[in-house]
Amino acid sequence: MKLLTMPCLLLSLLLLVSCIPATTIPIGTTSFHRSEMVERRSLVVFLPGRGDTVKSYEKEEFVQMLAKQNGSVDSIGVEAHLGYYVDRTLLKRIREDVIIPAKASGYRDIWLVGISMGGLGAVLYDIANPGDLAGLFLLAPYLGDGTLLKEISAAGGLASWQPAVGASDDLDSEVWPKLKEYSVGTKGVQRVFLGFGESDRFAESNRAFAAVLPANQVVTAPGDHDWPTWKVLWPRLLELSPLQATKGGGRQ
Repeated sequence: MKLLTMPCLLLSLLLLVSCIPATTIPIGTTSFHRSEMVERRSLVVFLPGRGDTVKSYEKEEFVQMLAKQNGSVDSIGVEAHLGYYVDRTLLKRIREDVIIPAKASGYRDIWLVGISMGGLGAVLYDIANPGDLAGLFLLAPYLGDGTLLKEISAAGGLASWQPAVGASDDLDSEVWPKLKEYSVGTKGVQRVFLGFGESDRFAESNRAFAAVLPANQVVTAPGDHDWPTWKVLWPRLLELSPLQATKGGGRQ
């Protein structure tokens, strides 16, 4: 799957700052937490939202909350800024520079965490590389401009909706048929954990996606598209996930 077309990005991810950061090979990473366990088992990979860096996850104590919930899980941040979306190298860089080396190091389960734009990146990676990830944590993911939401609602929801036949270069037509795949079989079960604020500007699209996920994998809270809301949601998502079940290194 091609990531995103240039017109799509310019129309859908805009309200951009005038200068897009340059991409690098390999993509930049920051090591957050490494457990004392000799054998590596689980790795959480943080992807930033637009306008943030991976350091935001540390500043807002997401890394610390994860370590408190399960100290046996390692974590890193990936500087997957807007430039990688624009030049369509995001998926390649994450796979070649992060996922493949992590698996070679012995990690069995790799989870992507994405907020807003980072949530979109996490979903696109999971769709394009089935089998690579244990799952996703998505906080208020950006899922397009909402141009298909009325059509999806009129069809009775995402599971019943049938995408139009024919190529289209807009983001919604690219992403929503792929999101529909999570309604089939067990693709989303105990793999995709979604949280968003009830007043978030992306709440409508998030609710449409949430409808195809198990209800016990979706959490909401009063709040907007901001860190205070996400800080409430993050530990609740962890408590629902398999990472909580392995707390203390119980899974061997």
